[in-house]
Amino acid sequence: MNTTKKLSLLQILLSVLCAAVLAVYRTGLQATGKGFLLLAMISLVLCIGFSIGINGFRKKNRLRPAEPDKAAYSLIACGGFLLMAAGLLFFFQTSGSMLLRVVGAVLSFVAGLAAVMRLKEKDATEKAAVLSTVPIFMLGFFLLMFYRSNGDNPHLETFGYEIAVFSLAIVGVYFSVSPRFNDKAIWLRLGATAFGLTMAVHEWIYFALRPQEVLSARGITIGALLMLLGCLVLMAEALYCPPQKYPEPVAPKDEEKTEETDETEETSEETDS
Repeated sequence: MNTTKKLSLLQILLSVLCAAVLAVYRTGLQATGKGFLLLAMISLVLCIGFSIGINGFRKKNRLRPAEPDKAAYSLIACGGFLLMAAGLLFFFQTSGSMLLRVVGAVLSFVAGLAAVMRLKEKDATEKAAVLSTVPIFMLGFFLLMFYRSNGDNPHLETFGYEIAVFSLAIVGVYFSVSPRFNDKAIWLRLGATAFGLTMAVHEWIYFALRPQEVLSARGITIGALLMLLGCLVLMAEALYCPPQKYPEPVAPKDEEKTEETDETEETSEETDS
């Protein structure tokens, strides 16, 4: 394993450790979440600070970007199958409008299918880049429906943390995809992805500690948690093997020659005249 991937694994480990601290602290919360908010801010600073350090170290030592390997492909496949399974659970577990159930299930299943299809493209083409954006829309739809179903609930503590978790998961997935289209602010996208991963892992650890408390929020089902787990795996893969910006398309040589010929002919015509 090369140095770049070792650094990526350290970043993932830092996210998991921060998540564990947040989950354990949240388990002991009584009347206030100020301490949790403070710990979350410290985790964010650690994620971004570590990302800045990693980025600087890579530049200083001229480390090449990590190439996808079997582990990266396995993570993509795992995330895809988890999202497809979440889609099936959404349809059978979610109550309410049949239309919303179908849309939620289809979005999740398509997001999983898109992840699996990235494997066919070796996760290295423009098509793979477009497919990797699908989970962002899926999470956005779920967050909208989740907030709508809890909008009349006066007790914010019963769903407020989950709103934050899924919001930050959207940010994490977005930043895990963004380098395919824009290679600026590498430290920011690594930090945002790491923090999104932290919050997603925290939710799963907290669910293991207090399952009924998490499931008491309307809209949170095993399917929703499985969907979050699928996105969590995809964020971890993006940290382990950060995708690179795809180069701009180059015009074929024949077209370039044709353009040069046309310019030469125009110049000669102007000279003759």
